[in-house]
Order: sequence, then structure tokens, then C-alpha cells
Amino acid sequence: MAAAGDAFETARRHVAANVARLRRRRSWTQQKAADMAGLDLKHVQKVEYASLNPSLRTLVRLAAAFGVPVQRLLAPTSSAPPKRPVGRPKAGARK
Repeated sequence: MAAAGDAFETARRHVAANVARLRRRRSWTQQKAADMAGLDLKHVQKVEYASLNPSLRTLVRLAAAFGVPVQRLLAPTSSAPPKRPVGRPKAGARK
């Protein structure tokens, strides 16, 4: 049963990372994402922090809010850190 538990944990982490990434790409707050998905703010926070197993209904609502298929929320994420936007100086860089 440990393998199933690991699979659920991995899927939950993928959902958390994908929801946070999609939300940030749209410059949405967690409250805006919650409103767009018809969910409570605390629920979205728990999804992003991977502290609960989101239901299929929650996944469908979030996917619809972001305009992506549900599979995209479950997809593995890159472990590479996000790239800096072009044109922005690195932290601590002098002008």
C-alpha cells in the first residue's frame, strides 16, 4: 500500500505546483483563483500547500478557471527554478 500512498503524495504535489504556477502566470491572488473557481480561499490555499487531497470536483473547477484540461493540473512539473523575466536585473545587481 506504500506505493499507492507515494503516488497520491506525488500527484498532490504536482497539483499544488501546477495550481500555484498557473495562478502566478495570470498574476492572480489566491482569492482571485478561489473566486474564479467558485471555491473558498482556504480550500485553494490547502491545494497549493499540498495539505489536502483535492476532489475531482475541485480539480475540474480549478482547471476550468485556468482554462486548461484537468490533466495539466496532474502533470509532472519541472524541478528547475522558474526563469527570470527578460529585462529584469538579478537581485543585488547594480545599475
